[in-house]
Amino acid sequence: MAVDKKDFEDFIDTIDEEIKKRKSKWKLTSITWMDFDDISQILRIHIYKKWHLYDPAKPLAPWLNRIITNQIKNLIRNNYGNYARPCLKCAASEGGDLCVIYEKQCSDCPLYAHWEKSKKIAHDVKVPVSLENHQQDLGNIREDSTLDIDLAFGKLNQVLPKYLKPIEWKIYENLYIK
Repeated sequence: MAVDKKDFEDFIDTIDEEIKKRKSKWKLTSITWMDFDDISQILRIHIYKKWHLYDPAKPLAPWLNRIITNQIKNLIRNNYGNYARPCLKCAASEGGDLCVIYEKQCSDCPLYAHWEKSKKIAHDVKVPVSLENHQQDLGNIREDSTLDIDLAFGKLNQVLPKYLKPIEWKIYENLYIK
């Protein structure tokens, strides 16, 4: 039995009601400028982008609930993973690395000190950077240095067999050496 596919706009009131059900439970405070209206808009956009996946033969509410719940979990995970300094939500923060109380954001502040002890190792990995002209990569290479690619490749080929399993080495050897 074919069911007519309805437009997103036809269900906007239902979508808004499902989103509003979660307003009282929303407690994300790590980013002070993001309130529930911003979250609602993010959720609407996300539902709109996934609308082509909705099967009209099934009830709308469970599908919406799953998307809204997952998206809220993602927002919380992204903003509460301890990658962001606590200074972002602190009233004493003055932007950049300045602080009203301690002048600079540093371990003198108890919130910052606690964050510094517990911050995740992946902090530097999670920060998006340009792939071109990345300072960390370029900082180690001087313009006058001569990098012998063949010599480096030869050294790599001598060291790799110690670290790779025999089958991995065989694949590497067939792909890159022979």
